[in-house]
Amino acid sequence: MKGGIDLPFSYTLGKQQLDFQRPFFQFGMSPKWKFLTLHLGYRNLTYSNYTLNGHTFLGAAVEINTGKFRFGAMNGIFNSDLPQQEVKDLALPRYKRQGYAIKAGYGNTQNFVDLVFFKAKDDSTSIFRPTDSTGVTPAENIALGLVGKLTIFKKLTLDTDVGVSFFTRDLASTSFRNFEYTIVDPKASSRVSYAGKIGLAWRAKSYSLKLDYERVMPEYQTLGAYFFANDMERISLTPFISLAKNKILVNGTIGIMRNNLLNTRTETTWRTIGNLNINLLPKPHYGVNFNYTNNTNNQEEGNIPLSDSLRIRNTVQSISVSPFYNIIKDTSQVHTISLSAVYQQVNDFNIFTQGFADMKALVFSLNHSTQYMQSGFSFMSGLNFNRVEVANLENLLYGFTLGAGKSIFKKTLQLNFDASYNQSIVDKIADGNVIQSNFTASTTLKKRHTFSFNSSLIANSSKSFQDFQEFRGGFSYVLRLK
Repeated sequence: MKGGIDLPFSYTLGKQQLDFQRPFFQFGMSPKWKFLTLHLGYRNLTYSNYTLNGHTFLGAAVEINTGKFRFGAMNGIFNSDLPQQEVKDLALPRYKRQGYAIKAGYGNTQNFVDLVFFKAKDDSTSIFRPTDSTGVTPAENIALGLVGKLTIFKKLTLDTDVGVSFFTRDLASTSFRNFEYTIVDPKASSRVSYAGKIGLAWRAKSYSLKLDYERVMPEYQTLGAYFFANDMERISLTPFISLAKNKILVNGTIGIMRNNLLNTRTETTWRTIGNLNINLLPKPHYGVNFNYTNNTNNQEEGNIPLSDSLRIRNTVQSISVSPFYNIIKDTSQVHTISLSAVYQQVNDFNIFTQGFADMKALVFSLNHSTQYMQSGFSFMSGLNFNRVEVANLENLLYGFTLGAGKSIFKKTLQLNFDASYNQSIVDKIADGNVIQSNFTASTTLKKRHTFSFNSSLIANSSKSFQDFQEFRGGFSYVLRLK
């Protein structure tokens, strides 16, 4: 609402077992007023792809957007400490990790530049040093990022996102610094690496074409992100065209990817990626979607000869057809019927592994939904069939889904319930079944307070695997301040 305050917050509580010592507990909120946004508690932010990118932290952050100027800053705890003696299952010990980031930018959606600084460091005194077998050491990271966009002639755009990371794997390693008052402390375990991508796009009224290039150096890492696909170079071309007054939409992607950028691996893997998507929309109430993908992987020798028994050579192909049809009756009823058919095939060209890697999968689903606008009642049903062949083993899974929804109390309370049943057959022998049910309820009071509840129950019965039952539930509350 214009001139008001948005005050969304989230609350999550989990308990994995009865004898837990550290229950999973998170609470966060992001109030917003005009050009100012605050983030408090458990939050996650993205300043750029190669610096701070979606990592959850416990702390505070601020965002300021005034005209063409924008500014952001955060400070918080990225990891709580976990001593080795408290580790259970497959988890690893961890040090307490704290970090901060600053982002400053200028421009609008068509032309802008952002500069990012990120730093995070483990507290080496927060826990006793774990045994070397864990591979866990206290780390430190400083990353710089630049994100920008330039628009030329209103049709040609240039996007860029680059990052440089100074990463120290072990703070206890030998220091090489011989001077004071520096932000960087180089050590024997330190390394500097870079990553970046650039895109050039031409967009017209009925067609567009975009060229992307990305390069991430080996061992590129930042403590502001959970995972990086490093040692990778990729180039891709993405065309799009609209025909017959938007009744035919065609888009696709073709690209090539490789690793072993510094020729230090024993092999070089090449990947060719192709995708074609066609949407046919003769009328607004019916249409069909076609999609085809083809991914090919091939390995070549790196710095040493590569054995044929270890070489990866395969092709993954997938084709799908998804028609739909809508029936609209006097705007009071809407019926939707949709069908989806997907076929996927994996061909392994390595004679040593193809016996258990070749795979064929066929998936069908037929769904119907009905909505009654005046009464607020809805109904849905569906049938599904899955057939997978792999390693001379056939697995069938088929079943149905039923569900209904209803708005009550003058449409202030919305209730939804659905249940599904699936039967599993392995090599023509009944193996078990899966039963799942879901229930949600939500209501809004005085246009300010929104309460939501959701729950799900899964019961799995199997002769080949262990039986289990699982229940999940959640509750959320949203407050809107005028």
